[in-house]
This record gives sequence, C-alpha cells and structure tokens, in this order.
Amino acid sequence: ILSDLIKIARLDGSNSIKKEHLYSAISDLKQDKEQNIEIESDISPEKLREALHIIDNEIVKKLKTNVILYPSQLAKEHNALLKNLVNLRYLHIINENTTSERVKKETFVSYLVDMSFYATGKRLKPGFDFRQFWYQDSSQRHIYLRNAPVWNFKNETIEK
Repeated sequence: ILSDLIKIARLDGSNSIKKEHLYSAISDLKQDKEQNIEIESDISPEKLREALHIIDNEIVKKLKTNVILYPSQLAKEHNALLKNLVNLRYLHIINENTTSERVKKETFVSYLVDMSFYATGKRLKPGFDFRQFWYQDSSQRHIYLRNAPVWNFKNETIEK
C-alpha cells in the first residue's frame, strides 16, 4: 500500500502523501480483495458477495457510517460469516465487548467497515458520517463508538 501511495503522490506531482492519495489507493485495493474472495474464504463466495452487497447498501449507503455495533449473541450465531468478512479485511473488529449508549443491558461487538466501501476516487462518499471511534471525551468514554448504530445481518442472509 505504501508503494502504491508513493506512486499515486508522484503521479499527482506531490512531494507528500495527502488524504486524497490514501483514498485513491484504498479504492484500488477493493479490486484486489474481490479477486481473493474465492481463494481465501471457507464459505461460499456467493454468500460473501451477498453480504458485501448488504453491507454496502444498509451500512454505507443507508446508515452512512463506518462503525456498527453488532449484538454479541448474534455475532456468535453469525460467526462463520463475520469471521470470513474479518479475514478478508472487509470488517475490522474494534472491540469484542462494547456497550451502547442507546441500547442498555446488552453487549456488542463493534466493527469498523473497511474504507474500500466508502473511499471513492480521491475522497469519502458525500454526507458520510466517518466516526472517530478512538476519540474519548473528558470522562474517557468512547462516545463515537458507543453511539454507533446497532446493526446485524438478518437470519435469512446467514441461512442461505
């Protein structure tokens, strides 16, 4: 990725790597990931492609966010699909035991949706709510993480 970033910056006539160079490199990575679905997964590629389509439509386009809270119990039930999405670097685990400001008395697995979904060309998708999940308020609470939307795959997707 670093060598790609340097090439993109040089082609742009820049002496430094800028945000738009990073977004361009990430956009290029998506094709590489898609080619590896058939090789690096242990569930059907069709099921994975359907899951990617759902992530793109429901999380990126409708919720317009990069972070979700996935109910812990459902994460255990949907383990095979989620594990493959993490292994293929489409989802990244932030924390396996997160609480929500919105839903009390339940724990969640917090996931970061890979930038390859929302870095388009040289920028992020317009109107996208990029959550700085690492940010803490004065009380050391991860407010952007704990206020993330609760989301999960429907069981029909998992069972196919």
